[in-house]
Amino acid sequence: MFGASSVLMPRPRILFALAMLLVACSTSPAVVHTAQAPSAHFDRYRTFALQSEPRAPVAFARSPQSAYVEQRIEQVAAEVLRAKGYALSDAPAADLTIHVYAGRRARGVRQPERARPAWLEEDEEDDFVEGAFVIDAFDATGELVWHGSARLEIDPQVVQEDRLRRAVSDVLTSFPSLPRRP
Repeated sequence: MFGASSVLMPRPRILFALAMLLVACSTSPAVVHTAQAPSAHFDRYRTFALQSEPRAPVAFARSPQSAYVEQRIEQVAAEVLRAKGYALSDAPAADLTIHVYAGRRARGVRQPERARPAWLEEDEEDDFVEGAFVIDAFDATGELVWHGSARLEIDPQVVQEDRLRRAVSDVLTSFPSLPRRP
């Protein structure tokens, strides 16, 4: 009954500890949403300008780090849009104006489940803070032609640059690229 295969099988406690370590070390990916107006003429757009908005996404609030986060989003967005073939321009002359705004909120607190054991008093989600940003593209007429947003768990004290960069890139993945010129 306790042959060689049982020596190789990890104990349930070890598996549980490894699983908890993986969960604690991983960071959840951003929840991304994008949409494009059916009336948008991306075949006509060639240039973009950047504009931060001193507001937060709906149901979020600005934080002391919002302006910095918006600046970083603009930098990454400019890199991505250049790679897609667009050129940075001044606001009045640009084909598209890219608006960026960011904020955060405490994630909603769930009520403890009735079936929870008495020794499990803390709800794990109480400590999570959720950050969000929006990237909107308006054409020269002021019409919203593209919208992208992301929500992700954040550390309210530290901007995690790599996660922010990845989230901005994920949001802009669906932004139309310009055809390559020969």
